[in-house]
Amino acid sequence: MRREPASDQRPAASGQHPFAIHAARGPWRSWGASAIDEALRRDVPLAVLIGDALDAWTAQWLNAIHADAEFCALLDAAFVPVAAERSDHPGLAALAQ
Repeated sequence: MRREPASDQRPAASGQHPFAIHAARGPWRSWGASAIDEALRRDVPLAVLIGDALDAWTAQWLNAIHADAEFCALLDAAFVPVAAERSDHPGLAALAQ
């Protein structure tokens, strides 16, 4: 059963990049303390997606994930899925390179 995160954890808050708004359609939370706290509370790892609003591959990947409800449910059950815009979190992006 897929749990919906609280509205303040969704990346589609006003003023965010198109990538974050697109990611909000799925199970993704925003990068930050609330996502880390949730992972600690649930005792599951974070699954971090670092994307770029202008990257076609990121958009294609998100579309494929959102089309698969079973995958979204599994992702949300086993991880705390987190979406981060590369330009908003350059330090996080640097760790993933």
